[in-house]
Parts: sequence; structure tokens; C-alpha cells
Amino acid sequence: SYLIQGEALNWPLLGQRLLREIDLPIPAAQRERLLKGFFPADLSRHDVRRLLGAEKHRAFLNYWYGVVVEHALQKAVEGEVRKEQVSRGLSPRGQVAEQAFKKIYNEPRSALLARFQDSEGETPSDEGSAFIYWLFKLRLSQSEKERVASDTRKGREWLHQTAETPAIALR
Repeated sequence: SYLIQGEALNWPLLGQRLLREIDLPIPAAQRERLLKGFFPADLSRHDVRRLLGAEKHRAFLNYWYGVVVEHALQKAVEGEVRKEQVSRGLSPRGQVAEQAFKKIYNEPRSALLARFQDSEGETPSDEGSAFIYWLFKLRLSQSEKERVASDTRKGREWLHQTAETPAIALR
């Protein structure tokens, strides 16, 4: 299914299927960007909303914030943890991801993955979109509005700084 928890449209997965089944004359670089979930740069937010329709656009935004931005938040906090370790004279390796997850979700990644597998009956890799979306919903349910807004901003800033963001999200 292209919907995660019936709410988030997994645009890259859908794009992979469409590009595999439909032979479109798309340049390789643009094809690669589409497969990563990037819309063409000449499409505005309004164009995307109009082309997808209200329901699919909402599902796309759920994926954007629930998977793309959530994963970016994790990477941003991992960077903060690394920086803290270096400033204390510690090796920047080690349990960076586990510590980042504790900062964001108040539990280590391994414990959260086990909870996800128990609750959803799935066994995806810890990088799976379904797990990331589950984490997003968990964070929304256990955090104050201000913290959610701050964390979302941090994830978006990380995307912008690393140039990993679809052009459509920057407008």
C-alpha cells in the first residue's frame, strides 16, 4: 500500500512504481529526484495541491511532516549529540542515535522499535517509513505544542541546510 497507517502517502514508493510501469521520457537526474520524493522545481505548492486534490495533498503533507521532516529532526538531533560529545572530549561515535532518540522521544530507539513492532505487528527495518511515521505520531501525542513546533522547525532547518528538501517545500 502507498498509504502509511491509512494517512500518509508514500510519494517516493508510488513514484518508483509509476516510473517503472510508465515509460516517460524523463531525464535521469529528474527521474532520480522524483524517486527520492522531490517534485519538479517549477511546480508551486498551489500546483501540487491542485494536481493531487485535497485528500491526496493532505496525505502527501502527512508523509512530508510525518516521515521526511521527522527523519530530518532525528538527523539534526544526532548532530547536536555528536557536537556535545566532541565538546566534552568524547568520541563522536558510539550511541549517537540512541541518545538522540532519548532526547526526542524519551526512550532509546531499540525500545521504541520493539514497541512499534508490538503495536503494529510489523517488523520493518528501523529506517522504515512506517516506523518513522509511528514515531511522529508518538511525538505529537506526548509533546507540548510549543515543543512540536520547535522540533518541526529544527527538522525543516536541517533539510534546508543540507539541501535535502524538495523544492516544493521551500516556497
